[in-house]
Amino acid sequence: MTRNLLATSSVLALGLCWGTAAFAQAEQNVEAVTVTGSRIARQGYEAPTPLTVTSADLLAAANPGGPADALVQMMPVLAASTQPRGSTGSGGSGGTFLNLRNLGANNTLVLLNGERFVASTAAGSVDISLIPTALIQRVEVVTGGASAAYGSDAVTGVVNFILDDKFVGLRGSAQAGISQQGGDFESKFTLAAGMNFGGDRGHVMFGAEMYHSNGIYSLISTPLGKKSCQTITLPAGSATGQGFACNVTSSQANFGGIISASKLTSGAASTLLKGTTFDNNGNAIPFNYGTQVTSTTMVGGDGIKLQFLPGSEPIAREVLYTQASWDFNNNLSVYATMDYGVSNYDYQIGSYNQNLGATALTINADNAYLPSELANYMAAKKIASFTLNKYFANLPRTWIKHDNNVLRLVAGAKGRIFGDWTWNAHFENAQTDESVTALYDQILGNTALAADAVVDPNSGHIVCRSTLTNPTNGCLPFNMMGNSGIAAPIKGQGVNTATEGQLNYLTGTDWRKTRILEDNFAINLNGTPFSIWAGDVSLAAGFEWRYESMGQRVAPEGLAFNPITGVNGPFRVGNYFPQAGNYDVSEGYIETVVPLAHDAFLAKNIEFNGAVRLTGYSTSGNAFTWKAGLTWDLTDEFRLRSTRSRDARAPNLTELFAAVNGGHGSIIDYGITLPDGTHPVNAQAQNYSQGNPNLKPEYADTTTAGIVYQAEWLPGFMASADWYNINITGNIGSIGSQLIVQQCAQGVVAECQFVLRNADGSLFGTVTAPQNLVVAQTEGADFEANYSFSLEDVWNELQGNMTLHGIANYVSLYTQVTPGSTVINYAGDNSHPQWRWTVQTQYSKGPFSTFIQARYSGAGAFTKTLTSDVLPYMHVGGQILIDLNLNYDIPVSNGVMGVFLNVTDLFNDIEPVWAGGGGQNGYGSNQYDPLGRFMRAGVRFNF
Repeated sequence: MTRNLLATSSVLALGLCWGTAAFAQAEQNVEAVTVTGSRIARQGYEAPTPLTVTSADLLAAANPGGPADALVQMMPVLAASTQPRGSTGSGGSGGTFLNLRNLGANNTLVLLNGERFVASTAAGSVDISLIPTALIQRVEVVTGGASAAYGSDAVTGVVNFILDDKFVGLRGSAQAGISQQGGDFESKFTLAAGMNFGGDRGHVMFGAEMYHSNGIYSLISTPLGKKSCQTITLPAGSATGQGFACNVTSSQANFGGIISASKLTSGAASTLLKGTTFDNNGNAIPFNYGTQVTSTTMVGGDGIKLQFLPGSEPIAREVLYTQASWDFNNNLSVYATMDYGVSNYDYQIGSYNQNLGATALTINADNAYLPSELANYMAAKKIASFTLNKYFANLPRTWIKHDNNVLRLVAGAKGRIFGDWTWNAHFENAQTDESVTALYDQILGNTALAADAVVDPNSGHIVCRSTLTNPTNGCLPFNMMGNSGIAAPIKGQGVNTATEGQLNYLTGTDWRKTRILEDNFAINLNGTPFSIWAGDVSLAAGFEWRYESMGQRVAPEGLAFNPITGVNGPFRVGNYFPQAGNYDVSEGYIETVVPLAHDAFLAKNIEFNGAVRLTGYSTSGNAFTWKAGLTWDLTDEFRLRSTRSRDARAPNLTELFAAVNGGHGSIIDYGITLPDGTHPVNAQAQNYSQGNPNLKPEYADTTTAGIVYQAEWLPGFMASADWYNINITGNIGSIGSQLIVQQCAQGVVAECQFVLRNADGSLFGTVTAPQNLVVAQTEGADFEANYSFSLEDVWNELQGNMTLHGIANYVSLYTQVTPGSTVINYAGDNSHPQWRWTVQTQYSKGPFSTFIQARYSGAGAFTKTLTSDVLPYMHVGGQILIDLNLNYDIPVSNGVMGVFLNVTDLFNDIEPVWAGGGGQNGYGSNQYDPLGRFMRAGVRFNF
């Protein structure tokens, strides 16, 4: 039975589909199906493009938290995907976004039942956690270009979630879990039901899911966070510019405030008060510096550890899916679906409200909150003011509330015409409503005014200096020196010593609300128009039209001018700007499969698979994509396969229409040379970032070649090896302000349009916009092997079925080159390990089954970006994690009730200390698992 299963599934999915659900289907006949990577539907179709198919039951055994977690763990080519669990970013993206081959989520096309799914962000990425997991039957992953067959975005491949659209019965699950670290409590409930009606001509079903995870509040509560290890800048005179250290703390600021410099009444700079801090009551005390002190970091001392990021974002989501269908006859069926999902990600941003560096506070000698001893010292030393750097633990931390709502409606029909020709058509209307709110967001200008507190000579009350000349400005003074409480490890709050009025003045609420709309119509035709000497020639053709738009409303408060930064946007974070845009796409394609040989010498079967697609974008013109593939069965055991494709991705809504957003920085003006040969520097140059409506599609040339071996001498064994090369030209990206100015001065005329100058010719600033300027390339190999057998075939005394499966990815080349940058092969560094593999074994006997998975992320250099004279070479070890799932099914009435225990990272193997390749302690590289042991238990039923 197991061997029959493998033969069947290998035909369906190029031999590399397996899983617990497949055992129940082993004796079913294989129907004509459409497999991802091709629009051709044929019985026993074998695609030239590498394809892996995974059943829903196997996904649940690997990680019951959801198919997103499971896919990332099971498939090395998806290891670079992002997800809230283990995410430390504070950009408010939320969600789970699949990223094939680490070339960007927007280069990975996500489908549901072969149909597009509305994007969750204006950047075009799909949050797969909003796909109805309760009804997933299998997931197909194509690891090669598929734009000619499926359209834009399939540059690195396709992930297609296939639902069980004929499900009849009732099934569901309930589970709970918790991490070894004692946090991140998780709960999940699913329910699915389906039934036939109208003499089995009609069918209706629904699926629902509720999921909640508490998240991990802060890295400082994790084992790695407590170590606080990161790269640091070394003091002048060191052998290298940077080094590695643990127990790294801030030398710049703490919760009481640290004085970094002072100014004398004469106007001269002074270091008299440098290194003075304040205790909780505001008294001036010496700050104890540690070792290896720089302007921002040190080792040890009295500094605080800068492990402020959340360890894992809290998650709450609900998903509901319904579908109704009706078969009028054997030649016509219609269906309608509704997919509704809500996700919430609420978390603190990656730091406390703060005033550091350019936004550091100026405290004058007549400040009303100065302790008397310090005030007397300043008077004696003729100190007019000092600069204070401070983290605010006595104010609430900025808290992000990120909500996504997706509503997707689809109406479709399918049938047969002209005998064996099949057709399908559907229309999708969908929208995503994304809301991001920043609570307790620090208002930088108000903070500066509140810090400048003086005694009103008329009333004797402490007031803001600005109030003396502008009595109605609403300023409320605040004592910036000291901290009457310490940061408490609870949601978003320290010990809040601000009055309600002060809190409302120092912080505010910023928000943005973005609506993304998608309309999509597609029609496909599939058949065999004629036969030739080797068999039937298959043909597929189709047309698709798509419209996408976005509109973003923002809080008007976030548009105000900021006197501290010199640009619009008063808040420390957020400062959202309104934006809008739309485009439409029309495209048509033709695909064919032509048999070239059959039952010949060394040519059991040879088939050519080719496709062409012409796409018209309203914003960027036409794009032509194509695919040519060949499968060659030398014998019943050996198959060769190869593809060459030209793929494309059109610029997304954000890249095209992002609003102008301002900032500033220091830029050397290479366009002007002074008499001494140097170039002037604008220390406050403006930098405006925005979208670029003139972008063109980016193109990728993808080549794959491989071999598949299905052993006749060992029934149930199959293996494959595939080489791949992907070269993306015109890749959409941005270059920095300094490089824009430099390249314009060197004669790169295209960059001069982004340089802004004053009337006298001096540099005013730059405009940073995405351009078609990056060249990206990756090369490597994928390996996969599968062996399914009955233990009785090994020894008559044994019972049960066993499946072994292994999948590996080797990366030999990974480069992303922008003009003026050095070409670096990142393969083998901390974020691009050369080797990743997963090995799985599954045993089942009667009601009992067990699943064990080992997954490895390879060792490599900490970074390849910095040379050894800047940062010493650091080798980071790999990580091998063991996952275990135990399941026992109990027959109940007409169904089954199962109980399961699942443990990921069974031996609590914490990632290496230096896994965070960018310098952030831990969590900085998504190639490693940062959470440690996670335990889940639950029940499932199926009637």
